[in-house]
Amino acid sequence: MADEQNINEEGNAQNPNSAPEVGNDPKPNVEGDLAADILSTSESLDDTESEDFDFQDSSQKLYPYKSASNNPIKVGGAFIPLTLTAETTTALNKMKEAVGDIDAYIVEKLGYDTKTDVWRSFASEQIDAIALQIFSYETDGSAIILGDMAGTGKGRVCAGICRYAYLQGLMPLFIS
Repeated sequence: MADEQNINEEGNAQNPNSAPEVGNDPKPNVEGDLAADILSTSESLDDTESEDFDFQDSSQKLYPYKSASNNPIKVGGAFIPLTLTAETTTALNKMKEAVGDIDAYIVEKLGYDTKTDVWRSFASEQIDAIALQIFSYETDGSAIILGDMAGTGKGRVCAGICRYAYLQGLMPLFIS
């Protein structure tokens, strides 16, 4: 099926079914139902065609990241090394089994009022990272290594973890 394309004022072809570029997204409508607005305008990595990736091909090193968070806002273009997919999936599943809904877990741990409030602050991949760090800290006192690619919001993740630490009466230290 061919993609529909429109020509913008600059004469460039645009696909009306694609999500806007990260960083150029319009501000969410905070007066209306934010979740509905997000769902109607965002493209999820869950929609990525997984058959485009051959798991048997050892030269293919990246796979689209599929978030455990239900936040419809995705970083976009986030990939995970194929060699880490099993470990990451295991960690996320272990956490989900223990805490249930990851978004509700973050609402509670970061002191937000609603999931929509969390979704305004963090993309789904960032919520996963924050939740994994908090869960690791609370279950065995361990930390995680945040090795996300450039532009995925590592600073936001660190800010979320600092917020958690502050709410726990700890002194957060953020070095970038």
